[in-house]
Amino acid sequence: MRLPGVDEPDSGEENRGSAPTYPPTGSHPWLAFNPHLRFQNNLRGYVRTTITPTELTAGFDVLPYVSRPDAPAYTRATFVIEDRVPGLNLTYDRPPAAARTAAPGVDRGRQTVEAETVRP
Repeated sequence: MRLPGVDEPDSGEENRGSAPTYPPTGSHPWLAFNPHLRFQNNLRGYVRTTITPTELTAGFDVLPYVSRPDAPAYTRATFVIEDRVPGLNLTYDRPPAAARTAAPGVDRGRQTVEAETVRP
């Protein structure tokens, strides 16, 4: 999404499932390939937005699992774009408590891209 007066695009990543996610925001390997990304998350959820005359606030609400009912939803991260102020500001970040990481020498970003790329 592009808003007048904002130089950086919105960079939400579609949430795909109960897959591992990378702990703190800003550390995902994809960020090295695309400088416009600000947030990556593999948990299912949705984006909750509030738009006022002075700012746009986007909260990324997620579920820690989807394999059984009654998963507790929580806000994973919140970003704010202020009116006429370039930039996307992270105002809240709650990494998952049990985030898994790849074994040393494994390019987890490349594995994910290859697994999620549709091929004919």
